[in-house]
Amino acid sequence: MNLIPREIKKINAFIKQPAEYLQERLTAKDKVRIFLVAISYKALFTGMVLFIIYLVDRYLLVLRGPLLSMQLWVILLYAVIIAPLFEELVFRLPLRYDRNWLWRKIEGWFRLKPRIFWAKNYRYILYTFVAVFGLIHLSNYSNEEFLFYLMAPLIVGSQLFGGLLLSYTRLKLGFWWGVAQHGCWNGMIIMLSLLLFHNKEVLQINREDLALSIHELGYLDRSEQVFRVSQLENGTINGIELKNSSLQQIIDSLYADNHLAVLNDTWLNLKLKAPKGIDRAVLLDVLKKQYRIKPVSDKKPR
Repeated sequence: MNLIPREIKKINAFIKQPAEYLQERLTAKDKVRIFLVAISYKALFTGMVLFIIYLVDRYLLVLRGPLLSMQLWVILLYAVIIAPLFEELVFRLPLRYDRNWLWRKIEGWFRLKPRIFWAKNYRYILYTFVAVFGLIHLSNYSNEEFLFYLMAPLIVGSQLFGGLLLSYTRLKLGFWWGVAQHGCWNGMIIMLSLLLFHNKEVLQINREDLALSIHELGYLDRSEQVFRVSQLENGTINGIELKNSSLQQIIDSLYADNHLAVLNDTWLNLKLKAPKGIDRAVLLDVLKKQYRIKPVSDKKPR
């Protein structure tokens, strides 16, 4: 068990003072251990960051992200294979001088002495790659508030720390170990999210005058999409059936003139039965107790 804290100390030392070459003879077993320690360390750090982000989202700033209108296999293909390979090629492969053809071109353009500037400033070069890698993940959100950008390092804190760990893995174990670690992490996050949040019941009302159930979904299945709304002659709603639709879609359908945005929009299955009808304003009040629905003057906050 002492091997784990020892490896974490080495990772912390690397974060404080990155080095291009980490001289250490490693067996296959050692490499697997380092690989697993790095993922575990990331999980511990991410857990703490997510708790803070939850508090931010709850009390300071609603973090808004676009809904992914992709099927599960597409999400897995992109997150586990395509994105890790592309991002490691861009942000980790160039961390070795011999692999960084662009840097060698820059040396030629500015007549820098080969390797001299690179060696003296390697720590800042690596930090720059990590910072850019982390900050591009701000594109996962659609917020435009000043506070959002002010809190950017916290919001993408998990990605910044992950960038440091992936750099350590890439330099100590090799490029493909970094790709594997990146893909495994993304796959773990997706599967955990599906286990915890897919088809999650968030609202259940069973009364004689109203039956309403809402189950949130982790991904979209277009083959199962249903969107039905029925109403009585007096204009009240007596039935809704949604499958693989977003809450924003039903809000736009029922309250088109109100210009409402669901700040925490999600894919869901929703079923409503109201034999005597339910007024739209009453239904909106019910939904507002579960979701953050605000009036807007345009579509940007969505």
